[in-house]
Amino acid sequence: MRKLPLARLCPAAWACGLSAVTFLHAGPSRAADAAATAAPAATPAPAAPRAIDRVVARFTAPETGGVASPRFIFERELAFEARLEALTDSGFTPSAATPYLDRHVRSALERHMAETLLQSLEITPEPSGTDLQLRMRSARLALVEQLGGETALRDLLSAEGLAPDELGPLLVRRARASLYLDRMVATMLTPSDTELRIVHRTTRTPFSAQPYEVVAPLLARWYVAQRLNAAVRAFYEGARSRIKVSLATLPAPAPAPREAAPSEGAPPAPSPAPRVPRPAPASDTPPAGSRAPDKPAPPAPAPTDSSDETPAAPP
Repeated sequence: MRKLPLARLCPAAWACGLSAVTFLHAGPSRAADAAATAAPAATPAPAAPRAIDRVVARFTAPETGGVASPRFIFERELAFEARLEALTDSGFTPSAATPYLDRHVRSALERHMAETLLQSLEITPEPSGTDLQLRMRSARLALVEQLGGETALRDLLSAEGLAPDELGPLLVRRARASLYLDRMVATMLTPSDTELRIVHRTTRTPFSAQPYEVVAPLLARWYVAQRLNAAVRAFYEGARSRIKVSLATLPAPAPAPREAAPSEGAPPAPSPAPRVPRPAPASDTPPAGSRAPDKPAPPAPAPTDSSDETPAAPP
């Protein structure tokens, strides 16, 4: 017996079945559309703005274009450079609570401005890209050796929220400054072997206890870094009268809200803690107006007994 299609056997059943299948497939989609129309998707609340960095210094100088081209220094980079200055201070031991002092911030600020001025000056002949890359690698290697390794450098960067690639502007600035000093002031990037041997024999260095043949490359980088530091400081002393600096101040704490007087017999409610800004570096100088410790406080004036005065009535 030849089988017939279902539509030939029961046209009505086929039509009913097709409509049922159509309803089953279309029903959930229409229900979802109706639900989406009735209850629109809730938009998430915008996140509160969070400060990542801020300008702490603005300065101008004729070498950088004057008032038409001000330069800015950001908080994180200045804090990182202050940490570097603290590590070179033999009279100070950095700690997690006090990584640097006021004098290290001032020293970092002065060096940053001096290197920026040197970076802006014309170099004759103009250094090639290869020269600049070589000096950038030398500047980074000097930092690594100063800090004691790549891990120490990454830890110091992360302590101020800096990524490794954010070290680039500092390296470019120091590379250009060193090339200007070497080509336009005095040769200091390529000391001779005789000069290094004299330094190793007569000067106290981190490598004095080791043979010269073993530490010659390390001694050369250390010696060049010392000469560059001295040259940058000398340049700043000569240019400081031409530099106009505006320093930012830390934000003041928010005033505590005024509260209603507590009811009689109720304990006073604790006052809310004020919003504390980022802590400033520990100060190594006494505050202005403070009395020297070797001078005793003046005696309080003796009370006078006047017969003309009438004592105040008790409350």
